[in-house]
Order: sequence, then C-alpha cells, then structure tokens
Amino acid sequence: MTRMIQTAANGMLQKPTRQQLERVAAFLPLAGPIQEKPGGADYGIVMQRGKQETWAIKQQPVDVKESHADEAAMANQSLVVQAIPRYIKRGFKGVLMPCVYMRPKPKGMAEVGISYFGGADPSDAKARRGLDPLTVLDLQATHGIGFGKMVTAFMECLGDVSAETGTFLFTAIDMDHRPRSALGSLLFSFLVHGEDLYCLKIRPPERDPTWVWLKSVGISTVYALPSVPLGIEE
Repeated sequence: MTRMIQTAANGMLQKPTRQQLERVAAFLPLAGPIQEKPGGADYGIVMQRGKQETWAIKQQPVDVKESHADEAAMANQSLVVQAIPRYIKRGFKGVLMPCVYMRPKPKGMAEVGISYFGGADPSDAKARRGLDPLTVLDLQATHGIGFGKMVTAFMECLGDVSAETGTFLFTAIDMDHRPRSALGSLLFSFLVHGEDLYCLKIRPPERDPTWVWLKSVGISTVYALPSVPLGIEE
C-alpha cells in the first residue's frame, strides 16, 4: 500500500512501493534508499559506475548567450513538464527521464538543451513496431529496441505544447548519443514509467502551480523519488 506524503501538493505525492522501484531500476540505474541522504535525497540515479557512464540522447539547440541561459532553461523545463501528460497518453511501457541540461561553451555562450535517459521495455509492442527514427544512433544495446521511438514521441509532444502555448521551443540542430559527462549540469524534475509519474525533486515547492495544473489534466498521483546524480565504484 502506498503512503501519502503530507504536503501542500493537494495529496498528490505518494511513496512508491518497493516493486515500483525495482521496475524503474530495471531500465535506469537506481540506487537507494541512501542512508547518508546526500543533499536530502533518498535515492541516486547512477550516472557513473567506475569508468563507465550512463548515456543519453541529446536534443541540441543553437548556442545562446550565457546571460540568456537561465531563461532558456526555464522555457525548456516548462515545455517538458507540460509535455509529460501528453506523452503518457502515448502508452509506452519503458522508462523515460527527460532532463534539461546546460553546458558552458567558449566566448560567453551556452548550450541549453534537453537530454533523455532511460530504456525501452522489451514487451512494448508500440515501441518495437515499425522503423525506429533514431536507429542511426545505434541505441539498442544501451537503451533497448524502441527507445528512439519513445524519445521522438516526447519531442512531438514538446512541439505540440509549444504551438499551443506560444512558449518558444528551440530548433534542434543535432540529435546525438552522449555520455552524462558531455551534458554539463542536469536539472532533475520528473521520470515517467508507463502510466506512473515520479517527482525527482528533493524538496518540491509546496505551492508550486505544477501540482494544480497536473490535476487539471487528469494526473491525480505522483510518486516521490527524491534523487541526485550518483557515481559508484565498479
């Protein structure tokens, strides 16, 4: 039985069961509960094991001036959150963790894009059906067959939200498969597994309008998974 977390999030946040955590960990390296609670987090998303890194698909934009980087990151994050309910309705079974990233560049510029971690479920006929549009990135060994379809479906949802809200979505100049260290800083926010939505924020703001908005689009439960990027020994 899930336990409710008492916050001003209108009763939306619940603690996931052990079985839910194990299912997530089958597609994305998850460690915890962590006894030391780094930064107050209960869990860690493993980004490096020894010398081996976790990889992601990078949706890369044109560089912006460093002075505009925070504004670009906020726009990206707004679009990511609003795209999640649309993506959930697509019915994929695997795990998808979209993260806004910010990477400093020379001459006072910055690369502020969106990266996608996770893995496809081998039983997901929707993800396996037809041609994967990102086959050229050779993702199968790392993320499973169909992960590229999950990512491109999320990107379509981003485009739809941008068109409907007027929030600017950068034009991607490249889709690349990159290790975590090539992404600069990451913003952890939400993770999707099938129909389940997990909040990765360590201390989600109690009066965040996100909760009201999520309820308005039909999401009544979000599972708390307060997490930090983690490196472990081999």
